[in-house]
Amino acid sequence: MALLVSFIIQSIKGLDKFTSVMVYFAAVIGINDKGTRLLLGDKCSFKFAGFIYCIWVLFLEHVLPTHTRTEMTAADIDRFLEIQAKFLVVGGYNPTRELVKWLGYGKTISM
Repeated sequence: MALLVSFIIQSIKGLDKFTSVMVYFAAVIGINDKGTRLLLGDKCSFKFAGFIYCIWVLFLEHVLPTHTRTEMTAADIDRFLEIQAKFLVVGGYNPTRELVKWLGYGKTISM
């Protein structure tokens, strides 16, 4: 779990986005089986959406573990929102930002 979360909670500010293992893996998802070209948006958007959903579930379980949710306080929620704003939204310099941008691009191209 710690290894998976370390891929999510990282900053890529000032770095090549492909230095992130998660971004590199997502890029490979968007390549056809022969490795000769990128897939069209309608062929890989569902893969990106599933990948992003898994990221969000892992992130939630890391920040707010299931066994502690009954004793959750306002401070825990504030901590969650702070970490979420830093590592899961499009505005930050993080791997998830790149994946959400690619998902939006794929949906736009497929329409």
